[in-house]
Amino acid sequence: MRFSKAISKGILLSAVVLILLPSVGVAGPLFPDVRVSSSANGKYLVVIEETFDNPDANPRRVLQRTYVVLRTEPFVNDGDRLQTATQFWSSTGWQVTPARAASQLYLPMISNDGQTLVLVLVSEPMGDQEVVRIYHREGNQAKLIRAVKLSDFWTADEMKTYVGPASDGTPMWYAGATLEFSSDDQDLLFRSRWNDTVKINLADDSKTFELKRRPLGWK
Repeated sequence: MRFSKAISKGILLSAVVLILLPSVGVAGPLFPDVRVSSSANGKYLVVIEETFDNPDANPRRVLQRTYVVLRTEPFVNDGDRLQTATQFWSSTGWQVTPARAASQLYLPMISNDGQTLVLVLVSEPMGDQEVVRIYHREGNQAKLIRAVKLSDFWTADEMKTYVGPASDGTPMWYAGATLEFSSDDQDLLFRSRWNDTVKINLADDSKTFELKRRPLGWK
């Protein structure tokens, strides 16, 4: 499979990584060509597979992106285990193919229990757009729990001040912020560049907002 080729070439990374093309935003440095992301505990990977209109053409046009979840392979049967320091990965049986335009690029985040996949849109703040998609595993299927808009993370004042036409060097909407799973994988925690905190419960889709206001423009 394509992801096995990527791993064999040494693209296996332990940080949040993703698969992006140079078509993001306007002129300026290209976004990193990220391919793989890891859970915080290192037990799960998300590998991004691409489908092209013509794999042999250059440049190629991406038709579809699929986010495949892998897990560390423990080799339960001793007779199957190879004594080596090399880490092996196996399929978990679930993956996500967003029903969105292939031009939209996401940073994938997988929870420590491998049950929740979060896709973070790579984009400048250009309106009240959908910026995060949250999926939960149900058997071998992926259920979309919530599509989160920028206004779910930013206050009205922040939206008025910082949302507008992008220009060369405009930072991504998540610049200066943190996004992570809670220690029990029950919540998604976002802290904005202004120190505003949003918690989204991954079980019932509820959201709480804790405002720790700093002067607008604080960085």
